[in-house]
Amino acid sequence: MKGECEMQEQYKYLPHTADVKFEAYGISLRDLFRNAALAACNAMYETKKVEAKKTLQIELRAESKEQLLHKFLEEILFRIDTERMLFRDFNLVIDEKLNSLRGEIAGEEINAEKHTVKALVKAITWHQFELQKTPSGWKCTVIIDV
Repeated sequence: MKGECEMQEQYKYLPHTADVKFEAYGISLRDLFRNAALAACNAMYETKKVEAKKTLQIELRAESKEQLLHKFLEEILFRIDTERMLFRDFNLVIDEKLNSLRGEIAGEEINAEKHTVKALVKAITWHQFELQKTPSGWKCTVIIDV
């Protein structure tokens, strides 16, 4: 899924002593959520080696945009564990007024011969978690407990 977010940096990993820390960016909130999901997933495995063979529906609502992003990233971790799948495509519709999202996440079943695990993720933390509107779009900072 190519989007307007490709015209700018999607995400970058930041130094952290024990966990994985990243910033993700997006022109739109939808782009930011997609890029944050890619950053989180790429910390665990190479998303480029995952094919979009199976699609799962996702629908979430939260009290704030920050909580929605956190909930979305946690939902991806939950789906990796329960569905035994790895994801690479995130097709989302976000309602900023209702702080809700719906859409599809696509990937394939975990295959030990094809997919290499880089890190085992325990949780998306609230430590230094941040979501902000910037002059060029959106930016978030996330720390993943590994």
